[in-house]
Amino acid sequence: MIPQRVKNVIAACKNIGTTHLTNGAYRLHPVEWNIGESAGMLAVFCCEQSRTPREVWNDLKLVRRLQMRLLRRGMPLAWGVDVPPDHPMWICTQMLLLHGVARSNTLEVQLARRIDVPDNLEIMSGVDLTGLSTWRELCMRVAPLVEQIDQIPM
Repeated sequence: MIPQRVKNVIAACKNIGTTHLTNGAYRLHPVEWNIGESAGMLAVFCCEQSRTPREVWNDLKLVRRLQMRLLRRGMPLAWGVDVPPDHPMWICTQMLLLHGVARSNTLEVQLARRIDVPDNLEIMSGVDLTGLSTWRELCMRVAPLVEQIDQIPM
């Protein structure tokens, strides 16, 4: 969405750069709408923060704040069809999916499913992960940290 050679331009919907292989996924209306809404939110975020889109992309704290803003508005950033935006574990599962916790070929999170908890994820630093075996348990343990992401001092 952020061009490499042009400043202050954000691609959205059909003008994003894709390969012929990935175009089939990006041309679907829900994905286009998600891209467009994310581009609009990024533009607003850049104005509020007095930053360019590239500066936001290069600052992990800003990226996380933008992601939290999108999630709080019900914008999916990862696919987990069985945990919708009105679910109490929506934001937590979305952030865990973004961090690569899900390693399956299904679009379902399946909160009761057993999970091998990786111990090297930045979102889980300082969290005691002993005794966890399901998505639900992981979300319960990590949720308080996730909810504070957009309050991290700059």
